[in-house]
Amino acid sequence: MNDQAENYATESAETAKPTRTWEHWTEVPGMVFYPLFLKRTLVIALVVGTILFCINHIDEVIMHRTTRAMWIKGAITYVVPFAVSNMGLLVGARRRKPQAHSHNAESHVEQMPRVEYAAALSEEK
Repeated sequence: MNDQAENYATESAETAKPTRTWEHWTEVPGMVFYPLFLKRTLVIALVVGTILFCINHIDEVIMHRTTRAMWIKGAITYVVPFAVSNMGLLVGARRRKPQAHSHNAESHVEQMPRVEYAAALSEEK
């Protein structure tokens, strides 16, 4: 690795902020309402929700045929991307407890050298 790339990697590692994680469901509200995450998920909801609102309801707004039900659906249109972005955040930031080594086939295959892995696959067929 050249010196410039090495310096960049060092600087990035030093300036990186610690990642916020969760393990128990009681920590979920703290993740969802954490200011940095909330800002990101709200921006996602605003952008994606606006696109979906335009796809689904812009003709009714332009033609002045809006109803109370349409406005309720329009509001829900923004809730969906907010919920989905939060689910993505929670899935990505979940901290799992270390598990004891399991002896299932997948963990055994992961530890095999490539030649043995290929042989194991051909035996299964």
